[in-house]
Amino acid sequence: MTHADYSLLAYLSMAPEGTLGMSELAQRLKITRSRLTHAVNRLREVGLVDRREDPADGRGQLAFLTDRGRSLLEEVAPGHVEAVRRAVFDALTPEQVRQFADIGEAISAALVRAESTEADPAALPWRRR
Repeated sequence: MTHADYSLLAYLSMAPEGTLGMSELAQRLKITRSRLTHAVNRLREVGLVDRREDPADGRGQLAFLTDRGRSLLEEVAPGHVEAVRRAVFDALTPEQVRQFADIGEAISAALVRAESTEADPAALPWRRR
């Protein structure tokens, strides 16, 4: 499973009822809606996610985690966590881990600021229609 697919499944698993609007999911993943559509379609073909119309917005679609997707995510999560620990954190000193946390917080804050402004959609691909 790719990191991108794992992230998509993980975001759905944390959402109420395992369901998110496609636009919100694209925003959380920081990818274009078109790229998300392709990913959801691919995961849908293997039964990990599905889509349905949003009853609150007739034009919108909801992506949701299937039982099979939830089971697979629970199965692979420990290995994913171990792989990230081994590839990232084991390679860093404690001081580098603190720096990495500071860098992550700075990037996160910059993304929050960008989201809260009327930025050009080209600057934020996940806002593109």
